[in-house]
Amino acid sequence: MKGKTHQAYRNQYTAGGFDREANAKRYIDERTPGFEYAGNYTGIDGYVDLRCRACGSVIRRSMVTVRHGKAKCDVCAAAARERLETERLAEIERRQQDAQRKRRLNVEAKQIRFGVCGACGALFIRKNGNHKYCSGACLEKVNNAVKKDRRVRKMRSVIDDRTITLEKVYERGRGVCALCGRRCSFEDYIVRNDGTFIAGNDYPSIDHIIPLSKGGRHAWDNVQLACRGCNSRKGDKICPP
Repeated sequence: MKGKTHQAYRNQYTAGGFDREANAKRYIDERTPGFEYAGNYTGIDGYVDLRCRACGSVIRRSMVTVRHGKAKCDVCAAAARERLETERLAEIERRQQDAQRKRRLNVEAKQIRFGVCGACGALFIRKNGNHKYCSGACLEKVNNAVKKDRRVRKMRSVIDDRTITLEKVYERGRGVCALCGRRCSFEDYIVRNDGTFIAGNDYPSIDHIIPLSKGGRHAWDNVQLACRGCNSRKGDKICPP
């Protein structure tokens, strides 16, 4: 009895007045909304051509697959796999870049050290152990001080008369520069906001007739009054008699 009932069920799809393609379209619309009927329907247990609504590709699938709603487009599936692979590779690259950036930041953080400036005593950040000063200005100030100390030590080693002072040389020379003949002025100077004293070209100075570097002595017979500008231009030259 069961066999006859099943055969009667099958006969209704093979009868002359039954619209087979309409039945296929109904299954496709109900079970696989992502596709539409494309033709070549061979029966309820046969095959049918489907057209993908997304990309327009035509694929051939069995009606069993259609009735179970498992039909998938190969082109769309390949595009989806390619898109996922691209996203996966992009995510890997992003993670690698983040890891590199973190490692670089860690290295830079380890290289950064705090130090105390040897000139002004300020706290500063240094990237290596060679920096002892917070700025180029402090470094220049220290270098100038070192040069001055060297000059002072050299002068002390050749001093013959410790009674020589700038004021006494100024009084002996009556305030007139022995090199250019102009009057020197103790008022020709400025003081910066940081307390740095800067002498002008007319500020008086002690000039050694025979420079200390040439073997001259720091004695009264070898010193004369000169303005700072002339003394700087003269340098270590021997003053003509």
